[in-house]
Amino acid sequence: MSTVYKVLIVDDEASIRSSIRGCIDWEQTGFVIAAEADNAQDALRLVDELAIDLVISDIVMPDIDGLNFTQLLKQQHPRLPCILISGFDSFEYAQRALELRVVGYLLKPIVASKLEALLASCKEILQQNEALLQERNRHQLNRITAHRTHSAQNAPDLIDGNYYLMLISSLPAVCKNSPVDWLESALKRLLAQNKIQAHSITAYDIPRYPGIYGIMLHCSALSIQSYYHLANLLAAQINNVSPDNPFQTPCYIGVAYPCSSAKSVHPAFKQAIKNLRMIPFLNADIYTETALARKTPTEFADYLASSSESIRLLMQNRKFADAKKYINLLLCNENAGHFTPSSANSLISLMSSQLSLLIALYDFSDLAQEVEALQSPVYLLNFHNISQWRNDILRIVDHIEQCFSQHNQDDLVHRVRKYLADNYASDWDLTELAALFYVNSSYLSHIFKKKTGKTISAYIEDLRIQNACTLLLTTDVSIGDIAAAVGYSDPNYFAKRFRKKVKKSPVAYRKSPDTSGNLSPDDFDDTDAE
Repeated sequence: MSTVYKVLIVDDEASIRSSIRGCIDWEQTGFVIAAEADNAQDALRLVDELAIDLVISDIVMPDIDGLNFTQLLKQQHPRLPCILISGFDSFEYAQRALELRVVGYLLKPIVASKLEALLASCKEILQQNEALLQERNRHQLNRITAHRTHSAQNAPDLIDGNYYLMLISSLPAVCKNSPVDWLESALKRLLAQNKIQAHSITAYDIPRYPGIYGIMLHCSALSIQSYYHLANLLAAQINNVSPDNPFQTPCYIGVAYPCSSAKSVHPAFKQAIKNLRMIPFLNADIYTETALARKTPTEFADYLASSSESIRLLMQNRKFADAKKYINLLLCNENAGHFTPSSANSLISLMSSQLSLLIALYDFSDLAQEVEALQSPVYLLNFHNISQWRNDILRIVDHIEQCFSQHNQDDLVHRVRKYLADNYASDWDLTELAALFYVNSSYLSHIFKKKTGKTISAYIEDLRIQNACTLLLTTDVSIGDIAAAVGYSDPNYFAKRFRKKVKKSPVAYRKSPDTSGNLSPDDFDDTDAE
């Protein structure tokens, strides 16, 4: 769909304006007459209000003539193409028009072929300006999303106004070509169908996030409902596979909060990225946080019925922060009028079943008290308001998160102990050990000491001494070879550490063992561990 450019005709004589309107087929040229004005002051106002693309102005007019009007216009819109017309074949007029960098100068009566030729030149200029602006906007948007550039001073093409950002998530391998042109055309069609005026539409790819494409709409203020409706319509077009559609797989759209300035683009981008990541868990085409709080009573009842699956998926995937945000929005004060004890009962059933499942799967016995409280008839009788239930359910989610954290710590320490049991004789480094389990080294040290009562170095030494005891009792291997086998390069240092732990030298222990080889790392006294 090619762009149709808007024309403003400025002349103090209605008959001249009428003759310009009727002398050519404007639609064929790619232009449309959007407005007319009989004076310069009204014309300047209309240029801004209607986002005019081309001005055709008479030179001789009362108050402000066409030349001074064009000069004022160029100061505010230096790239706006202008055509001047006059009933006088004046060299002075033509020279001044040339100085003002107008596209052309026409004499009355207007010759259709000359006007059409000038319109073709104007169209070429507008297309070049559009392409340049799009390229600059794409470059600037990529800088903002990649480098956290917040300053509007660094974003000359992103002027303050109303910005609406949508992100489309696809798979790079199944996108036939870069879809930015297609996205811009698709959104332009939707804007035209919904009679929404746009100052600019910029679609761009995001190298930092392969497979994600952004589209920024700059236009007059849209209501939240209109914004989300537009996003839903775009999602439908993207997911409607057709020969010209570059997206060859179902896609998701993440919608950001509207932006009021260039500074707010980066936070909006980060929000849209987060929303994209939420979509698979919420089983929705479009996810927006504020949308949850904008329900009619019937919509709220339907939404509440389906919310159990969304909450379950979030908690199952251990996205507790997102689950709590989701619950906060679902149980917000705006929805208090829709929320009843009956609604609370359905959510109580959900949480009770979730808790029971977690107790069965992970032995989270600490949650049993929560189940008992929820299943008590007294709980529902004491139900007062939505705020109370919101606080109760958030407290339960916090408790579940703590149980998972505890479970994760136990599991981590168990896996580390198993690894050390198999690799105690190897040289080791705390950073490398932590990297094997995808955790921070200081966190690993803290959790291991908390769960075992020993530092990792003390635990490894205990493993080495334990296995040395076994070898001393079950083999005739020399002390030096046993030291090397359990990870000590220096036999003397091994003997020193062995005596500290076992209270005997290796030779004495071989001759007179006290434990029959049953020592474990937990049996050693580590008060003197190095």
